[in-house]
Amino acid sequence: MPQTQPYERLRVFKRAMRLVHAVYDTTALFPAEEKSGLTATLRRGAAALPGKIAEAAGHEDAEVAAKAFAGAAGAMRELETTLLVARRMKMIGGWPLRRLRHACRRVDAAIAEEIAACEMELAEAAIEDNDASPDLRLAA
Repeated sequence: MPQTQPYERLRVFKRAMRLVHAVYDTTALFPAEEKSGLTATLRRGAAALPGKIAEAAGHEDAEVAAKAFAGAAGAMRELETTLLVARRMKMIGGWPLRRLRHACRRVDAAIAEEIAACEMELAEAAIEDNDASPDLRLAA
């Protein structure tokens, strides 16, 4: 999926970067004994998202890009599930949790847009291939 702009300018990448910042800000308030537990898991999960998005955006092949974006969507759901675990452990709630879940949904929606764009590109290529096929048969 050839990009017309650097991945850093993509809406999905920018949203993921804002989510990383929000996760780091929020987890700074977690108990010290959780530094290697949920804090680290949340931070690692959030920090991985922009890289997965950048990798997906770099693929020239729309099918490969769609699969890579789907992988980023899976990582996004893992992050949101970890937030729910933190809520259950009473480490987060109220406004901070709502803010992070809203940011997760925004990133997820932007990833879905990228997947849809890849699928549209694949559909257009298939139509072009089908349009070319009858001409080839006539020439033979």
